[in-house]
Amino acid sequence: MKNFLKYLLTIFLLTFTTQSLANKYLSKADNLFGMSKFDL
Repeated sequence: MKNFLKYLLTIFLLTFTTQSLANKYLSKADNLFGMSKFDL
C-alpha cells in the first residue's frame, strides 16, 4: 500500500512539474511571437 501511494505521488509530482514547465515555455513563446498558443 505504501508503495502504491508513493507511486501516485510520483506521478502527481511529475505531471505537475511537466505542466508548469510547459506553461512557462508556452508563455515565453507567446512573448516572443506575440500570439496566443492556439493562433497558428
